[in-house]
Amino acid sequence: MLKATLYNFTVKVSPFPPGMGGWGDGADFHNLEGDERLENYRHACLGGFMNVIDVKSFAKCSPGAFMPTIAHVSPGLKLPVICIMPGQEIPPHPGATGMFYVLEGKGTFTDGDEKVEISAGSLVIVPKGGVRGIRPSEKLILFAVHAGAH
Repeated sequence: MLKATLYNFTVKVSPFPPGMGGWGDGADFHNLEGDERLENYRHACLGGFMNVIDVKSFAKCSPGAFMPTIAHVSPGLKLPVICIMPGQEIPPHPGATGMFYVLEGKGTFTDGDEKVEISAGSLVIVPKGGVRGIRPSEKLILFAVHAGAH
């Protein structure tokens, strides 16, 4: 029995505001000291203003090892953008409550022992502690929303 919930729909994403994009998670911050974008990012994470994100601009595909790009992180919320190529995979693992929206491509989403085919427009919701994994059948770009402990 598939524990995740699968939905299909289309999302329109607004352009990322100038001066706020092009960098990922906290490991990149040492290159931004003195940069206005860092202060804007810190302010947004503390709830200072709404943050509009062009999700696709964070999609970084690599023929080598898969590595997500973190588009947003704040207490209790993380938004990784995932670009994963055929031959790569995210092995099944437990995690926080997660929502996974496919922007482009096709692949297989694993929830425990169950597998479901996903494609552009698919939204998969996995409860906290649910075991999930992803294997692309072609270039696959999606974003995840992880809520709670991560």
